Amino acid sequence: MSLMWMGVATVVAAACSSVAESRQVQVNLTTSFLASPLHPVLETSEYLSQDNPALFFTYVAAVDVRYNAIKDKNNVNYTKVALEAAADVLPADSSVSRLLPFVLQTRAHSPSIELFNQVKSIMTPSTRWLQSKLPHMSMRLVGD
Repeated sequence: MSLMWMGVATVVAAACSSVAESRQVQVNLTTSFLASPLHPVLETSEYLSQDNPALFFTYVAAVDVRYNAIKDKNNVNYTKVALEAAADVLPADSSVSRLLPFVLQTRAHSPSIELFNQVKSIMTPSTRWLQSKLPHMSMRLVGD
């Protein structure tokens, strides 16, 4: 009796595999995120900080070095700057460095960047209001 069930399972598995091979999936993604030439640098910094928060400031310093080395600031390829700066701070054989070009192409971290942008736009007026009420206090970011 178990031999019969094995035969049925084989037939079902063969039928399922032939159906699965003939299917195709096509996906089109559209977003309303703001387009910015800096998005590769911003998304790379978010991606690296989620993987290892200690890499964030090291990466920012590497971007600064790379950007300052560029002579023509009008035609900056920020994707190249982002990938090269990430290569400076990550081990060459790291899975994070191998996935980074894919992450940038899919804009996987755009929602986080957009969230930070919206929080900044909400917080800026209240910070100005607070400064107008307390002019003797200086407003500084932590770490300044």
